[in-house]
Amino acid sequence: MLVALFGWLFVHWLSKSREIEAARRNLRASYLMEAYRSIENSIKRNLQNDDKRQLERAAADIELLGNKEQIALVHDLVVFSMENPRKEGEILDRKFKLLDNLRMELRGLFKQDATQLEKRVVLRLENNSANNNQ
Repeated sequence: MLVALFGWLFVHWLSKSREIEAARRNLRASYLMEAYRSIENSIKRNLQNDDKRQLERAAADIELLGNKEQIALVHDLVVFSMENPRKEGEILDRKFKLLDNLRMELRGLFKQDATQLEKRVVLRLENNSANNNQ
């Protein structure tokens, strides 16, 4: 009887541990996906105040929940952007490095192929003022 009780407690503890770890992983993945989207959204756009706030939030989320390499990449991006605001090409390269890292980790978390992209595509659709009136 005592063995059964300890067995049940152990199984219960193990199950709770797995649930807690899964919840942590899901929360982290959710924040990193949102950070990915915010950074991707900032590429090749004239940013409005809300976009800038989302980008700031993405950097903070990565500092909080990212791995060592992601934190180093976001730090490099932030410092370089502040010191060299006119070097858009180099800022873009740093954003892509960070996005690649986030993408590979997120794909790994979801058991997808985590290979790096050889080419990047950023879809940007222009607003046509004639279409806005319809």
